[in-house]
Amino acid sequence: MNLTADQITFEKQGETFTLRVAGEEEAYDVHRVVSVFPQSQPGAYVSFLDGLGHEVGLLENMDGMDRTSRTLLEDLLREQYFVLTVHLIQTVERIGAGSKWVVETERGQAEFRIASRDALNGDTPPSIVVASSDGRRYRIPDYWALDRESRELINDMLPDKILKYRLARPRSETAGRKR
Repeated sequence: MNLTADQITFEKQGETFTLRVAGEEEAYDVHRVVSVFPQSQPGAYVSFLDGLGHEVGLLENMDGMDRTSRTLLEDLLREQYFVLTVHLIQTVERIGAGSKWVVETERGQAEFRIASRDALNGDTPPSIVVASSDGRRYRIPDYWALDRESRELINDMLPDKILKYRLARPRSETAGRKR
């Protein structure tokens, strides 16, 4: 359903998010909000998803939205798309095709799960972006700058581009790395 900002109210009650649409008696439980274009249009085209990941509605823009709803939605989107920087990998526990990670970030210890090796994006080596199962992202700025123990925990999951980057670099660039 296409939504307009002036027809909806978005609220939080305890741990539950609710979307109310003017003229409808039913309120929708929202488990996640997703920006369709988080980089190019961060405040536009916001999708409200239910517990099964199905879209409840799509909001084209927030213009005209009441202040309380807009603040809540902006806070959720900001938290959703804030990328934490990983400084140390403490543990990685394999669970089927996925794994459970415990890492140190600039905000302290974080724990998350990934569905598979495909959750590691190495498109901008030596950086790796890890997408957790709950939609959060974690960035390892330079895989090769991690301590040896951290690297060994995930070396079998590395995106191919990270390995190719290492092999293609001149030896002088790797001289200052941690062993």
